[in-house]
Amino acid sequence: MIDMKKLSFVQVSKAAGFAIAGAIVVNVVLFFLLKAVGVFNDDIDIQPGQKLGIVPIIFSSTLPLIVGALLFILLDKFTQNGYKIFSIISIILLAVSFINPFVGIPGITLSFGIGLNILHIPPALSLLYFLKKETASV
Repeated sequence: MIDMKKLSFVQVSKAAGFAIAGAIVVNVVLFFLLKAVGVFNDDIDIQPGQKLGIVPIIFSSTLPLIVGALLFILLDKFTQNGYKIFSIISIILLAVSFINPFVGIPGITLSFGIGLNILHIPPALSLLYFLKKETASV
């Protein structure tokens, strides 16, 4: 088992930066692939008057990771098992986020909803990966 050490703000910021960059790249590629095969189309508004595009993908890949990094900083500072607790919270929130497209977007198709759920996975896993990598290197 890896002996987990506390991370500094700079180390968490570095991990979050890599996670954001990775999540954006993967999600943009996935978006274009899913759009090319017809999973995403312009018939469905993700918000009133807003179609799914690159800007919402980038925003949705960035903001949760910034919030997640801040949460990790607090958990790592005030608990003995910050990474473990953060991992559990992250997986639970990822699972709960799979419900959001189906209750938050009127008229969504099953394939569109599953496509959006696929886009939820890279940000969560990238932050966990880069935080663990940074924690293991301390």
